[in-house]
Formats: sequence, structure tokens, C-alpha cells
Amino acid sequence: MVGTPDNFNPACLHQADAADVVGRIVRIIREVRPQVLLTHDPTGGYGHPDHIAISAHTTTAFYDASDPTKYPDQISEGLEPWAPRKLQYSVFPKSRNA
Repeated sequence: MVGTPDNFNPACLHQADAADVVGRIVRIIREVRPQVLLTHDPTGGYGHPDHIAISAHTTTAFYDASDPTKYPDQISEGLEPWAPRKLQYSVFPKSRNA
């Protein structure tokens, strides 16, 4: 969680280079060609920094995967742009926090 020593670990997702993570997710989207992407909501469900990061990166990748100008090295490798139909967030009901 925020403020804990684990969040300063360079191996945690929260510390990872955003462009690298998004590029990896775009690659998976272009390879697998899913109809729906599912990730954490933008709050990470309960504020976990890695969950917040993967939500942001997956949301960006959702849009970037269909753009042929994004990650052109993947296009040159034969991975075609792909646009999933939906991006959905997993959420916790507000009643759970009460």
C-alpha cells in the first residue's frame, strides 16, 4: 500500500516504466485478439498502487492496440492492430466499505 517499503521496490508494477507495460499489454491484445478487457477500476479497488497502475496501463493499451502508429515494431512483426469491443472494470460495491 501507499507509503510502505514494498512500493519502493523497483520490481513492483507501480514503479515500472508505463510505456513498457502498455507495450506488453498491447502485444498481448494484438496476439490474443480479445473481445473484452477486464481490469481493476481506476481506484485499484481499494487503493493498491499496483492495481491502480495496471488499471491505467490496461486502459491506455485498450486504445493503443487499435492504433497502427502505436508500437510500430509490433506491426512490422506481423501483429495487426486490434480493437477489443469493451473495456470493463472490476469494482467493489460501496456497501463492502461500510
